[in-house]
Amino acid sequence: MLSNFSYPVICTRNYAQTVNFYEDHFGFAPEFEMPDFSILKRSDSENDYIAIIDENHEVIPKQYHRSIKGMILHFPVKDVNVAYQQFYWEGLNIITEPGQSPNIGLKHFFVGDPNGILISVAEAMDTAKFDEHFLHDLASNKRKKRKTCAGCV
Repeated sequence: MLSNFSYPVICTRNYAQTVNFYEDHFGFAPEFEMPDFSILKRSDSENDYIAIIDENHEVIPKQYHRSIKGMILHFPVKDVNVAYQQFYWEGLNIITEPGQSPNIGLKHFFVGDPNGILISVAEAMDTAKFDEHFLHDLASNKRKKRKTCAGCV
């Protein structure tokens, strides 16, 4: 059903500032640009894209002319400590210090973008380790069934 080209779109009232933020700090570069809309591609990856659109762009239905909320972006890095130091010196809004996730041992920290979007910066994890942990939880029946929210059904 989905094509092989999908990406998150950030709807923002800070269009230029948001484009500059992802270009300057996360290695994205313009792949496609038009007034108030850009698709950015991460220069060190073949398939990492993000789009930025002005919240008042004409293609967006009027009732959705507002900035995005409740989204977390995840960007893997080779070394969390190096990324943390770089972002600290660049003056990014650092939300948490680097630490280990107790559930799967993921080493990460969070920063905020100009729109208040939370960004998880994490070391690329060994998926075999994750699969082993997930299968162990499944086997021991620790994983809980997801609840459906009343407004989602």
